[in-house]
Amino acid sequence: MTENVPAPASSRKWRTCFNPCTLYRVSPHYGGIIWIIMFCASLVTCITVVYEVFKKWQKSPIIVNFASHEVNIFDITFPAVTICPETKVFSDHFNYSYNLRRSLNENMSKDDLKKLQYMSLLCNVNEYFHKVSKIRNIDEEFFHFLKNGSPSFLTKCLWMGQDASCNEIFQPLYTDEGLCLTFNMLSKREMYTKAVENIDYPPSTYKDRLVEHWSTDHGYTDDAGIDTYPRRALVSGSTNSLEVNFAVNNTDLDYGCTHFQGYKVVLHSPHRFPTVHSHYFRIPLKKSVSAAITPSVLSTSRDVADYNVKKRKCFFQTDMKLKFFSNYSQINCKLECLIDLTIEICGCVQYFMPRNKSTPMCGTEQYECLKLVEERQALVFMESNLAKHKLMNKHFHKHFGGKKNMSSKYSCNCPSMCNTIDYNVEITESDYDWPRKMAAIGIDVVTEDEEGMSSSQLQIYFKSNTFIPQQRNELYGTFDFLANVGGLLGLFIGFSILSMIELIYFLTLRIIYNLKLYQTWYGKPNTSNITCISSIKSQGDKGSN
Repeated sequence: MTENVPAPASSRKWRTCFNPCTLYRVSPHYGGIIWIIMFCASLVTCITVVYEVFKKWQKSPIIVNFASHEVNIFDITFPAVTICPETKVFSDHFNYSYNLRRSLNENMSKDDLKKLQYMSLLCNVNEYFHKVSKIRNIDEEFFHFLKNGSPSFLTKCLWMGQDASCNEIFQPLYTDEGLCLTFNMLSKREMYTKAVENIDYPPSTYKDRLVEHWSTDHGYTDDAGIDTYPRRALVSGSTNSLEVNFAVNNTDLDYGCTHFQGYKVVLHSPHRFPTVHSHYFRIPLKKSVSAAITPSVLSTSRDVADYNVKKRKCFFQTDMKLKFFSNYSQINCKLECLIDLTIEICGCVQYFMPRNKSTPMCGTEQYECLKLVEERQALVFMESNLAKHKLMNKHFHKHFGGKKNMSSKYSCNCPSMCNTIDYNVEITESDYDWPRKMAAIGIDVVTEDEEGMSSSQLQIYFKSNTFIPQQRNELYGTFDFLANVGGLLGLFIGFSILSMIELIYFLTLRIIYNLKLYQTWYGKPNTSNITCISSIKSQGDKGSN
């Protein structure tokens, strides 16, 4: 009679795992293999799906969607409105077309030639531009020339249906289109930092107001009143608008300077510097233009603010401080990049750019350099087209091979703001002749003659009282991610927190308990830890009897 030798404890436990009490009606010889295959397949599938969820959580944790509620227009600012006339100076002050023709046929005085060079910076480049003698840099006299010759083109202003002095609500501003007037923009004291030394402060007639109960990231505070700054519209409609009337003498029109006569208008956020040359709509002469605004607002939830900049891909005001501008915006940032690149390559800046007094201003001689700088910056922001970067670098080296630090290293990181407001405009226009209108109702208009003045009108208002903003939110929060992963683990391998606790218990406390009580890690020797084995055997014995 042979003696039954008990199998080792580890072998017993392994066999117990694949006991037919878990896979009913399956042979114990094949049940373990089937169970291993199914478990491994589920585990691999689970790991793959969880990895995809984790990768999505890491790479795209933010989603942009529409908010669930409407917002009133009085919760956002009325746009800043920058208006630039195509008539740069009075014809009596300086006639560009006449003097341009004169420069080709006769010698001009130094003063007239200098003024012609000044005007060449403001007017469109034409076939005669390269025939005029160039100047490398300009001085502060340029601003005196422009300010003394700039026409007063605003004749009447209304704000929210009430008469307003144009000189009190519009401040002068030098832009890439010359001397313009801007409404509802931040005070220059709050627009620029102390690094800017060429600030041209507005005249005493302008009511210079500082920000009241408003910030770029959070908008108006709860205690902001009706008369706050930047200004806001309380209701929509054309009766609650900014209305501006323009007038220009026909003798001051100079089609040799600009092919279009009238006005360029830019709507922008109050803290943003207007780039008129690239973002504008036009007001023709003798036309009334109505601009209905629909705001496009993108806000960011507080949960997203906790993410780092690389993940949320946008900036709050606290994330980046600019050198020249007190408030961050993508346009302000790009302008600073353009300033830095212009100084690096051309050794100067354009007249309208913020600067310190030691930085020279570019003259007409730098025209080609300035043009290439703008092309260079445009290509820098085209991240997806590296081939064009290389071509542009070759183009630059061809023209500026002797310059050092040409800067293939140049880069500019200007993400969008986390909280932005853009103003979409629907424009309609009709004929408008203000002198004839006045004459029709019996009011005499002081002009040389009826045909000696060209008048225009602009009306800007919100189209609707409410709008639906967009909002950046978390695609997966921490708890959302855990819930998603937990659901996948439960679906594929039956995993739960309780099973994890049970596993930890059997790997720690249970082993310690067995070592103390039985001096073995696997528990009481020669007995099965799975009660279902004995029960199955006893049932089998009963069946055989």
